[in-house]
Amino acid sequence: MQKTEKHLAGKLFSTTPAIADDDGRTHAAVATVLCKIEDQPHVLFIQRSESPHDPWSGQIAFPGGRIDPEDGDLQDTAVRETFEEVGLDLVNARYLGCLPPLATFNQLVMISTFVYVIGQVPKLILDPLEVADTHWIPINVLNDNNRMVTHEHHGASYPGVDILNGRPVLWGLTLKICQSLFSDLC
Repeated sequence: MQKTEKHLAGKLFSTTPAIADDDGRTHAAVATVLCKIEDQPHVLFIQRSESPHDPWSGQIAFPGGRIDPEDGDLQDTAVRETFEEVGLDLVNARYLGCLPPLATFNQLVMISTFVYVIGQVPKLILDPLEVADTHWIPINVLNDNNRMVTHEHHGASYPGVDILNGRPVLWGLTLKICQSLFSDLC
């Protein structure tokens, strides 16, 4: 895990990204949570619940969501949303830093990613309205060329990674975040 943390240290910023209130975009934050399992670094993914009102319905993602007025900053958003969605309290987790914000494909939402390390796999309590399932995936699976697939979404093709053996694939902004963090690690 120390190798992973040292690797990530060169990619992450220690300060929380600023929120540009006048850019007309919605701001959101996600938590990338790492844990050592069987001597390998794993990352926590959620599978979003199915909902006709959620454009990311059923997809693989990181816990997170939109900033609320009571959040002090985007890191607070990531911590709050992770607790609300999976019952994981990141207040005492080791914070490694954050990535620069990334825009969704339609440029309407800016996502900030905050990276944490926890010591052991916790018991997670899912909010069934938001999260259907969770998965701890070894980082080396994210870089396995044999798992690369093409994902079809609304008539377009996108690169994806089959992390769950044929179930929903990892693609889109979550895959882009993973590539930013882990692509040259394994």
